Amino acid sequence: MAMLQGEMRALSDTIDFEIAPKEGSPSSYVLTISKSDAQFHEEKARISLSGVAQRKRWVGYVRRERNNSSHFKLYSEEVALTDRPLEIDLGLLKAYEFIGYEIEFRHEIQVEMLESGLRCAAPVELTLPNKNRFGPGSIINPIDEFHLIRNYAVLPTTEKIKIGLIQLGLLVTSILMFWGSVQAIDTRGEDTAGLILFLLAFVPIAGMVWIFFKGLGNYASVKRKNPFQLIRKGENYLLRSLLEGQVDVNLSGATIKVVCCNMERFKYLEYNRNGPNRWKNDYKPFNGHLLYEGKIKDVPAGADIQSYLPYDNVDFSLMFDKLYPQLMFDGYGVTVYWEIQIIHPDLRDLEIPVFGLRKDYMYEDFLSVEPVPEAV
Repeated sequence: MAMLQGEMRALSDTIDFEIAPKEGSPSSYVLTISKSDAQFHEEKARISLSGVAQRKRWVGYVRRERNNSSHFKLYSEEVALTDRPLEIDLGLLKAYEFIGYEIEFRHEIQVEMLESGLRCAAPVELTLPNKNRFGPGSIINPIDEFHLIRNYAVLPTTEKIKIGLIQLGLLVTSILMFWGSVQAIDTRGEDTAGLILFLLAFVPIAGMVWIFFKGLGNYASVKRKNPFQLIRKGENYLLRSLLEGQVDVNLSGATIKVVCCNMERFKYLEYNRNGPNRWKNDYKPFNGHLLYEGKIKDVPAGADIQSYLPYDNVDFSLMFDKLYPQLMFDGYGVTVYWEIQIIHPDLRDLEIPVFGLRKDYMYEDFLSVEPVPEAV
């Protein structure tokens, strides 16, 4: 197994170290450190291992804002360094090297000689075996192909009335705003105010389009059956135990999928001309995988969807094998996400999300031990 080696030259090449994964224990590491000065006998030192999670675009830049990154300490201990190598078992570290589309994790060893006051630091890589970020993130946002007229036609009458009333209200609002803009320009000569009101009149029209398309998916009220249930590696989960709710239309020819992915979580600074700038949370999906796919039996309107789902188990093993463990540091990091999808050729797809941001997934469930090669 390859060692991650380096030299801390800030102490005149007198400190050597190497950090390596502990055999048979993924995400556990052993640090070997020594002071190779011929005139040196013993000196107290503080050894620390720390990391930073931040957006890649900010690497190398010093910014005044405190929220542009998150720093964290993984290990710290006072030791006595001699000319003999000192081996330190760092144990299980909830940390790994990661370079994503938006963020990255970086780690470094710091050494502080307590008597002389000399300090130095050097980067280290904490590799996580059998993980990569190249699964398609688009699997959780599939292209939604549906038939506009057929979709609207099957909606319950109450849903059509609700959509129509909202549309009517937005249309009246838009007409009044257009009329007000004309009055402001032609009657009162307020060109600037009239132009602003004219442009704002398009906002209700955009709202009409959004409300209409959103309403097309209101043909069923389904949700995660137990949103607080924590999925564990090696356990079986019946598909019928994951979803509940009622279908309001006759549903035929639908497919059900369970998909998963990692999410890069980060903050960005939203600039505001008329007020203070604000840090806001954002995310980017990556490393997507299909966990299950099956057909739903024909469901009559008003029926409970559970009774018509396949009597299958959903195997989450792939999620634990392929996804990075959930790791968050003050708004920056990687989370685990999975969702249930109901896909129909004529209707809007339904997505039932299961966010991992506030779930304490077991870190060890996502680790796998590399097989030891047999001797030839």
